[in-house]
Amino acid sequence: CEFTVEVTDDEVPIFTICPISVTEVTSTGGTGDNSAAVVLSYTVIDNADRDLAITYSTAGVTLAGDASITVRDGSLSGTFAVGVTTMTATARDDAGNSAHCVFTVEVTDDEVPMISCPQTQSHVTSTGGTGDGLATVTFTA
Repeated sequence: CEFTVEVTDDEVPIFTICPISVTEVTSTGGTGDNSAAVVLSYTVIDNADRDLAITYSTAGVTLAGDASITVRDGSLSGTFAVGVTTMTATARDDAGNSAHCVFTVEVTDDEVPMISCPQTQSHVTSTGGTGDGLATVTFTA
């Protein structure tokens, strides 16, 4: 007697730890870059595959400048701009089954504005004797 047994993987991966939604503040050094570096952890398992393909998509403000998201050994890192970014993590196994995990990264601007004031200047009005009471003042902002 001879027969064939076909085993099909129809179980989706499971995010046992989905990154939690976080709120971060912009750089504390007053550098004015309006972004924050964020590192988040996740754990995903599957019944058959050990090396799952993990991808991320973003909606909202997304990344600052030309920064990118790095996925490495259970963590995600990136530099996010001020605002709220909704992230969707997708884990896909070799059979094409996928699971999703959604979270947000919010970056708030806690840096006070900085201004450089010009030095005090003294000017006289109408040096030409026009009597208009006006003086021209020039400064760089």
